Amino acid sequence: RQLSSGQVGTSDNPNQFSITGTTGDWYVLETTAYSVLAWIKAQKTLFIQNIHKGVRFIASRLKRGIFGASQTTSVCLKALMKFDLWKTTKMGKAFFKIEIDGKRE
Repeated sequence: RQLSSGQVGTSDNPNQFSITGTTGDWYVLETTAYSVLAWIKAQKTLFIQNIHKGVRFIASRLKRGIFGASQTTSVCLKALMKFDLWKTTKMGKAFFKIEIDGKRE
C-alpha cells in the first residue's frame, strides 16, 4: 500500500527486511523503488499517480549523493532512470544531473 508521502511499506516492523537483508528506512526506499519499477513496467495509466508520488519520495531521500546502502542506492537510481525513460516516451523530455565528487558527469 502506498502512503500519501509516496512511500510503499513502513519500517515499523523490525522483523521486516528485503531479500538482501535491508531493514528500516532503507527497506522502505527499496520497496518504493521496486514498486515504481513494477508500475512503469505495467504500462497502465492507472499507476501514473503512484509512479510520480514514488519518484518524489525517492528523490526526497537523497542525502550526500546516496540513498543508503549500496543495494538501496542501486535500485533507487534504477527506478529514477526508468522513470526518466518512461516520462520521456510518455510526456516529453526529462533530465537528471549526476555529480560525482563535485564533478558533473
